[in-house]
Amino acid sequence: MSSVAYTRVLALIAVIAGIPGSLEAKDDPADRVLCREGFLQVTSPDPVSAGEGRRVARLALEAWKFDEAEMQWKPSPDMRRPLTLCLLSDERVEQKWGKGTRAAAYKGGNRFMMRASLVDDPSGPKTLAHELGHVQSYRALRNDRAKNEVPDYFLEGHGLSLNRLWNAQHPESDDPSGWTSQPKMIRSISPDEVKRVYTDESFRHGEQDPKRSGKIHLMGLYLVEYLYGHHQIKDVVTRMGRVFEEVGGGKSYPAAFRSAMGVSLDKVIAEIVDLFEATTSTPEKRLEGTRFLKWAGKS
Repeated sequence: MSSVAYTRVLALIAVIAGIPGSLEAKDDPADRVLCREGFLQVTSPDPVSAGEGRRVARLALEAWKFDEAEMQWKPSPDMRRPLTLCLLSDERVEQKWGKGTRAAAYKGGNRFMMRASLVDDPSGPKTLAHELGHVQSYRALRNDRAKNEVPDYFLEGHGLSLNRLWNAQHPESDDPSGWTSQPKMIRSISPDEVKRVYTDESFRHGEQDPKRSGKIHLMGLYLVEYLYGHHQIKDVVTRMGRVFEEVGGGKSYPAAFRSAMGVSLDKVIAEIVDLFEATTSTPEKRLEGTRFLKWAGKS
């Protein structure tokens, strides 16, 4: 899902990722086709030039290939079915989605939108990598049952991790100041809040709720980093692709998680909650084994 400024501390990660990442797409009759490149077409109902359309199409296809290489999806014609990127004016985005939204992928997996102002912005490519990660995940999930089975924290942890992987290969596109709030948030979030993100039904698909979204993004990324550092699953992002595929094939999310990660979801969640409970007076220890400080330019 995604990349989505920065007015609420708990909403910062959601802003980078792109709220909301799980809407249903409806074609706008005012859309003009700006260009077509392979399976991708770029459209806009706003005064966006064909040149901008061609530039963003090249960036989007590069990000698509990057995500495919990271995820190592099983061969599927679904990954090459037609896709529309709709470029929208800042005014239109803010009227429909709010000021924090940068981009959004739709659950159908056939359409996503991005602010036209990001076409030539240094953060545009990583925004595309995030949202196209959502598009590919939705295509791997295949059906509504599967898409509803996977919780938002897992989807957003996946999208934010693709941001990190993109920036590792393209450091010129990153701004570490955009990630400096994460260590602070990890130190300050309570064990009860952590448990609610992972287990409370109101958080399961609560990414569009501004009161929940920041925590969903934060703890989704923390889950990935916990698996990477504490369980030594160095290819954790690639294995997340197997989770999406297995859920799309009919498995439950917990069963697919265990199959792909080699450890049960309940065990990992219990470990994380226990860690946060044990470190209420020493919250810096929550960052041990993760890359949060490195990303924020602190180490």
